[in-house]
Amino acid sequence: MTSNSPWALLGQTIDGDSSHDESGYSVSINAKGDIVAIGAHFDDNSGSNSGSTKMYQYTNGSWNQLGQTIVGDSSDDRSGWSVSINAKGDIVAIGALLDDPDILRPNSGSTKMYQYIDGSWNQLGQTIDGDSDGDESGISVSINAKGDIVAIGARYDDNSGNDSGSTKIYQYI
Repeated sequence: MTSNSPWALLGQTIDGDSSHDESGYSVSINAKGDIVAIGAHFDDNSGSNSGSTKMYQYTNGSWNQLGQTIVGDSSDDRSGWSVSINAKGDIVAIGALLDDPDILRPNSGSTKMYQYIDGSWNQLGQTIDGDSDGDESGISVSINAKGDIVAIGARYDDNSGNDSGSTKIYQYI
């Protein structure tokens, strides 16, 4: 590849399902470049702005959905605000920055990891919830190549002062 080489579209454009879904707000591609995760944080599958994430695999010249759509738990979770896929493309981290794990922690946010097994995306481990109300944990996520370590940003965490923010790193044991 040279610096003057053109970029060519690989397969078809992957469009969102409906108006205002904002599909493509977050994207992540695996190491080989044949599996992509696409977040649509305003998708309404589980209620208004619950959000969703879809994975697609490139085969025979086109992008085809891989497994089911992963949807947010409830209205205004904004699941898919951030996504990160591992090198192989079989583990994905999905941030839902406005998830409410309980009534005492509104908008604390959450992150879930899923593994692709036998044609389906299955949650890997527990949901990792934000600590306090308004933390917006999951605003950014990044998973390592193997898919067993995830970094999760929480921009409004107050551990070191008002809105000082934080990043936590978790390993799947």
